[in-house]
Amino acid sequence: MNKKIAARNAVMIVFLTVIFLGFLVRLIQVQIVDIDNYRLLQEATYTRTMTISPTRGEIYDRNGVPLVKNRVSYQIVLDKAYIRSADLNRVILHLTELLTQTGEVWTDKLPISQTEPYTFTDDAAAVARLKKFLELQPHATAENCMEWLTETYKLQDFTPSQIRLIAGVRYTMSDFGYSLTNPYSFAESISYATSLIIEENADLYLGAHVEESAEREYVCGDLAANIIGITGKLTSEEYDAYKENGYGLNDRIGKFGIERQFEAQLRGTAGTREIRLDSRGEILSVEDTVLPQAGESIYLTIDSELQRVAQTSLAKQIAVIRQKASRYGYEAKGGAAVAVAVKTGEILACANYPTYDLSRYYADYQVYAQDPLSPLYNRALSGLYAPGSCFKPVTAVAALTAGVVTDTENIFCAKKFTHFADYQPSCMYYHGNINLARALSVSCNVYFFETGLRAGVDRIVQYAKQFGLGESTGIEIPEKTGRVASPAVREALGRKWQAGDILQLAIGQSDSQFSPLQIAMYTATLANNGTRMSAHIVNRRTTYDGSQTLFETQPTVASQVDADQTVFESVKKGMVTASLTGTGRSQFANYPVKVASKTGTPEIGDGTCDAVFIAYAPADDPEIAVAVVIERGYQGYEAAPVAKAIFDQYFGYDVTYSFDTANADVSAIME
Repeated sequence: MNKKIAARNAVMIVFLTVIFLGFLVRLIQVQIVDIDNYRLLQEATYTRTMTISPTRGEIYDRNGVPLVKNRVSYQIVLDKAYIRSADLNRVILHLTELLTQTGEVWTDKLPISQTEPYTFTDDAAAVARLKKFLELQPHATAENCMEWLTETYKLQDFTPSQIRLIAGVRYTMSDFGYSLTNPYSFAESISYATSLIIEENADLYLGAHVEESAEREYVCGDLAANIIGITGKLTSEEYDAYKENGYGLNDRIGKFGIERQFEAQLRGTAGTREIRLDSRGEILSVEDTVLPQAGESIYLTIDSELQRVAQTSLAKQIAVIRQKASRYGYEAKGGAAVAVAVKTGEILACANYPTYDLSRYYADYQVYAQDPLSPLYNRALSGLYAPGSCFKPVTAVAALTAGVVTDTENIFCAKKFTHFADYQPSCMYYHGNINLARALSVSCNVYFFETGLRAGVDRIVQYAKQFGLGESTGIEIPEKTGRVASPAVREALGRKWQAGDILQLAIGQSDSQFSPLQIAMYTATLANNGTRMSAHIVNRRTTYDGSQTLFETQPTVASQVDADQTVFESVKKGMVTASLTGTGRSQFANYPVKVASKTGTPEIGDGTCDAVFIAYAPADDPEIAVAVVIERGYQGYEAAPVAKAIFDQYFGYDVTYSFDTANADVSAIME
């Protein structure tokens, strides 16, 4: 028995000795043989490469007055490299609680109501995207989605209200591709005070840090808002399109206007920063390997002071029309005014009413979007309007060049035009024998019915297009081109062209529709003796600090109207007469600069009329051309005060807003 015990103990001793020797050998290997390898592991580092966003170029008016600048902003960034997954939900909750207390906002793209019972928002596309992301069936409810989000993001230990807050952020982070290489911008434009709270309570907001960034500052937010445009964060769809150009998920791009069309020039070139970390994640070094290059600054052709006068005068005149003509159903609701440099095609002012404030664009977007007056609509470039009698100079040029009428020939106006047995439109007044100059002055319809018939549809359409009507103006930002009425256009609209339709074409009615910008460029072409310039709104592009000009827009001739100078002199004579004794008399009869003008009162189908007014000055050596359109403006002459205010500013006179034309002498206003 004792021998068995002794043998068993001997075996155990041998076994333990072998194990001990094994540990000893391993220890020697680790401490002596492999010590260099372990030292290398301990000293191992890895490098993260981050993108440095460039400073965006600024935007100025033609005289260097800043319109859009950059200012220092603070944003909260969640970096996956510094935040444990187990801590993420708690950090998000603390951040939402902090911003709620400070009255600041964060991004939440989850299209589900904030409180129970959960329902989807009205954004059908966002709801469909959510269900696709969650891999749920189309019939899934908001409750189904919240259950899935709660399970996926491990939110079971939070209250329902906390779950919704955290889920909204987590879903938005997932949608934007939050990862080690893509830190997430939790909130932008936070106050400096809030940034200090986060920095001073790093343990509470572990993994969140505050970064400085450049934020757009719209110096005069409502000035040329539709032209300048705005920037905004990349959507997921936009990121897919822009990521190959070096854009990050948190970058901003131009959404419309100059900010959009010149995104490549304004953005600049991103840089790169390499961050070297040790095996514990401690930062060892930071090096900017490629420095970012600031974007180009853009100088517009707009004169900010002239732009302000155009916007103010347009708004005031529309208010006047509403006050005095609303009883007739002329509740002017909107309009546009465009001023251009005759010799160069530069756009000096481009006003819309109503407009909006770019600095409040996102905060008040729903208000703007739901406003029945449509302030977000760029009427100056995209609104299409019949020009009414402002088109009559086109008909005059077409007829004079065809030799079917002379400027001295009298055409008899008996008020009613009786060429067609079944269609006999009329003039507002009986004019008797009338020549071209007086016909333009008092806007005699019968005169232009007759000359239009003589010239013919094809010739009128041809000359309208030579003047740029229904054609692209060449402006650098999107516009609508409209159309010149014709049999082909009528057919495309699904209706038949009638023989008498040429009469309406000749006086700017029928199917003709043009933008205020087109009408202004057409007016400039009249003033320029038929030389049509391309419109442009960018004067030059420079380095960020403006020290070097990189590109300067040169005046470009778009086309030449096929007519002699004598033809334009004849038309000018009639338009000057309109300013002195005719339809523009109330504003320009005693104006210190000779003005050529024409009014238009196109009918718009509901029994009301728009007000259209065109003018250029000085008539004998034109510098500036203006077009004003007021929706439901009552009479063409009602738009003239806006043009006068623009001329006042341009020529250096005291701007006078002589808007009340109710008591004006309108004995010569025969339109």
